[in-house]
Amino acid sequence: MTHVLRCLGMLTPALWVSAASSFAQVSVNVSLDPANTIGSPVPDYGLALHTSVYSNNYSHPALAGVIADSGTQMLRYPGGSYSDLYHWSTHSGEQGIYTPNGSDFGVFVELLDASNTAGMVTVNYGSSHQGTMGGQPEEAAAWVAYANGSVGNNHVIGTDLEGNNWRDVDYWARLRTSTRNEYRSWSMAQGVYDADHEFLAINHDAPVGITYWEIGNELNGNGYYDNFGDGWEYDVHAPYDGNRYRNPALSPTAYGNNFVAFADAMKAVDPTIQIGAVLVGSGYGNDSNPAHNWDRNVLLAADEAIDFGIYHYYVDNGSSPTPLYEGVDSLPGEFQLLRDRLDTFTTAGAAGIPIHMTEFGFFGSVPQDSYAAFFDADVYMSAMREGVQSVHFLEMNKDGFVGDGTPDPGEAYYAIQLVDLITDPGDTFFEVTSSVDTLRVHGVKKDDGTVALLFINVEPGDVVNDAEITLDLAGLNLTGNAVRYEYGWNEVADDDPIQVSSLTGVGDTLDVTVPDVSMVALIFEAAAFLAGDYNGNGQVEQGDLDLVLQNWGFDTAANGVPTGWLQDLPQGLVDQAELDGVLQHWGSAATPNLRAIPEPGAVWMVAGAVIVASRRTLRTKSIDLIPRTS
Repeated sequence: MTHVLRCLGMLTPALWVSAASSFAQVSVNVSLDPANTIGSPVPDYGLALHTSVYSNNYSHPALAGVIADSGTQMLRYPGGSYSDLYHWSTHSGEQGIYTPNGSDFGVFVELLDASNTAGMVTVNYGSSHQGTMGGQPEEAAAWVAYANGSVGNNHVIGTDLEGNNWRDVDYWARLRTSTRNEYRSWSMAQGVYDADHEFLAINHDAPVGITYWEIGNELNGNGYYDNFGDGWEYDVHAPYDGNRYRNPALSPTAYGNNFVAFADAMKAVDPTIQIGAVLVGSGYGNDSNPAHNWDRNVLLAADEAIDFGIYHYYVDNGSSPTPLYEGVDSLPGEFQLLRDRLDTFTTAGAAGIPIHMTEFGFFGSVPQDSYAAFFDADVYMSAMREGVQSVHFLEMNKDGFVGDGTPDPGEAYYAIQLVDLITDPGDTFFEVTSSVDTLRVHGVKKDDGTVALLFINVEPGDVVNDAEITLDLAGLNLTGNAVRYEYGWNEVADDDPIQVSSLTGVGDTLDVTVPDVSMVALIFEAAAFLAGDYNGNGQVEQGDLDLVLQNWGFDTAANGVPTGWLQDLPQGLVDQAELDGVLQHWGSAATPNLRAIPEPGAVWMVAGAVIVASRRTLRTKSIDLIPRTS
């Protein structure tokens, strides 16, 4: 039996879709209210990727282009738990960690340049340069100096508690800007040559410009909460002598106090950087005893030194995909818990301390790789809607992204790419709900009125057939042009795993098929903006005049935008200015807002027209909305 999804209402203010099956009659409510959008705008660096120093393909000539084509906007380095073992200035680490040639920080900088991505660095909190004590602020400050410092800046970083001399900003900045021969020449002349630093002479004149820096990784796992072991995160602020449980040197208060020392040293080098602290939400360290609760005590101790909070998200799904989506549904509550704690325990509060999800993934297996892609896309969209500023898939060298050899895109890669195709920084999310847990739906609206919808059908193919959806688009100010993207389990082996088609002549309704175990994205082009068209129906007429008269004197500053007012939103009181907008444009009609269209086909062509003015500038996409006839 074919299971049909049919529309029962309107896309604006609400789109209703129902589905009939042999098991149940279900309905999906997708509501769009442009005047009352939900959540936060799409951030500048939402599509982020965890990269680890143990990856073997940093220097592969194809890697940068593959990352750029995925839409990834930020790369995190040098890893998760490796961060508290790794020493950037010598490309070495504690406990015999694997640091292959060609994965050092200089190579990472070159990857940032070539892929036009921003960087995030996690500094070593767990271990000092010689491994005899906890991480030292001076080592972190020197890293900031190398990345962001300028030649001629003589700020002294100094010697750490272990006796390592981290010199001054000028040394590290000059090292970055030099060739190896140049470094040998000037450093030997000054008596400061260090053979271990030669690999960092990368002839990079301009500062790298890394804004975001994390102080350690998952320090809640350092043994403080582990009554039967040493924890998973390396931290030599206390010895490994069997007495780590509740050791004050490993406590959240100790981390918070040390965080302040790190932040002070790093910002003395570059006061413009943002520094993040490890938070756990309801995770490990969410102790019911306030004296031991990780978030509470970190925030109280570090407070004004914190610029952003770090959160990691993993789902233990066993062998079923169902817990993945149940887990995603828990994210709003998790982020609200973090925001409540920021409001309670910090001076700046949640409004001044954004959240970055610098790792996410799942432990377990799925029956088809595409389920992992659906989970990834769902997490990216859900977390960005909740205001998370960067969402980092773990990780680059997994087979799901590009693998650890010749870059070979997998399911997570295409999930990021699909989300990138339908979102741009500044897009606003609108309310989308589904009464069917296995039909995931997201929606965004762009500044020009363009609407994008993402449907994720995660029902196994042997349970439910294709979903046939009829969308009612009446009332939206659209041109009739649209693009459809589709990705599913049976397409990953194709040359173009994301299938692309352009649509024209879309009217008030559109039939959409969402195959089993697949994602479908639709982008509907908005007609050109029309002044005075307050209800967004493409004409200035009686309906717009009625809106003005019915809401005359309404205070939008105090009460929000009146119901039904979708475009040219009033500021302050609804008064003569809004009436003039109708009268001066009475009888006008919208004209199509057509865009330049490349040939449909490969997704990289559809993403098209990537504009790179300089390193780490935001990219602008041109979207295919009209097919060529040839």
